[in-house]
Amino acid sequence: GGGVSEAAVCGSVEEVSKIADRVLAPLLGSRSLVAAAEGGSALFVEAARSAEARGALVWARVTNAKSARGRLDLREFAAPEEGAIVLSERAVDPSVVLADGPWADVSRRRAAAWAGDHLGMGGVALAAAAALVRTGQAPQVLVIGSAPGRTYAFLLEAP
Repeated sequence: GGGVSEAAVCGSVEEVSKIADRVLAPLLGSRSLVAAAEGGSALFVEAARSAEARGALVWARVTNAKSARGRLDLREFAAPEEGAIVLSERAVDPSVVLADGPWADVSRRRAAAWAGDHLGMGGVALAAAAALVRTGQAPQVLVIGSAPGRTYAFLLEAP
């Protein structure tokens, strides 16, 4: 718990269109949307006690999350285990976000390389991170991304 609800469905979709470019890009403080790929994401997140109570198959747990305007300080995040992965959006430079920290030399992947570049990439990256943890491909996945004026990070680990 600790939030407003025990569970939430989070989603995003982006359609490549002139309307999106003229209306949504200025509202979101985003780059031009015309050149972006189309895509979307949906993610179900739930408090651990709620998932346990209904016998859910938990793919991963978020052990830390942080967002900041300016430099993101990841010192309070758990140190990476062997085999950990950093998954980032195209708009984020991992070498800047992770500079001089314990995650600086961890293997990196870019979500946009296989899912395109759209406003739903944060959700796609989180879903991919949960899948990497669930299938045992990584004990931890640090997802880093950005929104207008912010950088964020989520650390996912096995339940």
